[in-house]
Amino acid sequence: MKTVSTFITSLLVLFYLFNPIKSYASTDKVELDYLDINEVDPKPYYSWGDNPTITVLDNGLVLSVSEYKGDLTYTLGEFYEGEIYWTFPVGYDTGKNPSVTTMDNGDVIEIHMGPIFTSLYYNLGRYEDGKINWYSIGNKYDSGRDPNITVLSTGNIVSLQRDSGSYNSSYVVGTYNDGSINWDDQFYRYGNNSHTSGNASLTELNDGRILGSHENNGNLEYIIGNLTNWNSPTIYEWYGRDPVSLQLDNGMILTMFEGTRGESPTWYKTGELNGDEIKWTSSTFTQFNGTDNDVVQLQNGLLLNVHKDPNGPSLRYVLGTWDAEANRVWWWVNGL
Repeated sequence: MKTVSTFITSLLVLFYLFNPIKSYASTDKVELDYLDINEVDPKPYYSWGDNPTITVLDNGLVLSVSEYKGDLTYTLGEFYEGEIYWTFPVGYDTGKNPSVTTMDNGDVIEIHMGPIFTSLYYNLGRYEDGKINWYSIGNKYDSGRDPNITVLSTGNIVSLQRDSGSYNSSYVVGTYNDGSINWDDQFYRYGNNSHTSGNASLTELNDGRILGSHENNGNLEYIIGNLTNWNSPTIYEWYGRDPVSLQLDNGMILTMFEGTRGESPTWYKTGELNGDEIKWTSSTFTQFNGTDNDVVQLQNGLLLNVHKDPNGPSLRYVLGTWDAEANRVWWWVNGL
């Protein structure tokens, strides 16, 4: 693993100088609590690349990590007057398919595939003075594809990944200890060997159980359980790929996904838990186009989705508001 050089940073600067996505030429400052940002024309585009992933920091800032031509970059965002203001992207490592989340101590853990083959690495970082200080970089811990990271309320750190050369997924469990992660020697099969032909993701439910979402030959399936005991997979009753799920503060389940044939619309559905099943309470909605979706709930209750522009390398965001009467989310952003 290598540290991204000054040359790469210079390329990022040139990209923004000549790319019309967003202008940083203004000297007018937006007065934010944490970030120092010059802004002239806010747009829903905030970075570029592939596979954006996002987490909320303890201070309410959002951290988005993505890959761009083999390099990993991050950008910080702060909610202000109905939109997210973003810092300039900063490169910090190499790799692909990153996944990031916040640990119990407020630090962040990011996992990714190496630039070559299927080795998996983790990085640890801490927010300090308007940036992320990556204090532990390039730690190899496993092998696999398309990793997804989750931190449970017990403090356990769970890395879920597709097995190399098979259609199964497995996960390893670790704990934070004095600036590093201690990973268990044992690995676990995800969902009683559930067939996962596409990406799988985990999220902890409000009652401490875990919800897993995955693709099985075009069908979207979910499972509910804990680290050692899963129920049988349940089909969502629609098709798609790359699902990501989240339980909202009000208890509702939100699942976002792409179409099965590479269609650009982002679809989503909402439901509520009923034992080990989800009772879906809404139709399947689409309100914007995008791929490589990730979603979090902000401290103010709003939803934040990040995704790739299907027509180019730009990364975009939308904000969402829950409509209890309609049992759905309305997505919006200034500039759309």
